[in-house]
Amino acid sequence: LAIIFSALGFLIWVVYLRYLLAKKTIDSQTEIDKFRLQLEYKQYGGDMPLQLEYNQKDQSQKPGMLIGWDAKKASEKKARDEKK
Repeated sequence: LAIIFSALGFLIWVVYLRYLLAKKTIDSQTEIDKFRLQLEYKQYGGDMPLQLEYNQKDQSQKPGMLIGWDAKKASEKKARDEKK
């Protein structure tokens, strides 16, 4: 009976450690993504907010596909800022 409780306790302890590891991994990945977004934001001048574009011509697309990053406008603004 003691062996069964020990094995069960060990199993619960391993599951708990895996939970902590998964939680730490998610937190670390979130911090990495946050830092990557900060670097990307600084690359485009730092003062420019993210640009979202609504394509009014294409109403047939799914609603989730109507809003997206406009990389062309961002690169044009970056080029104009570099000329200044």
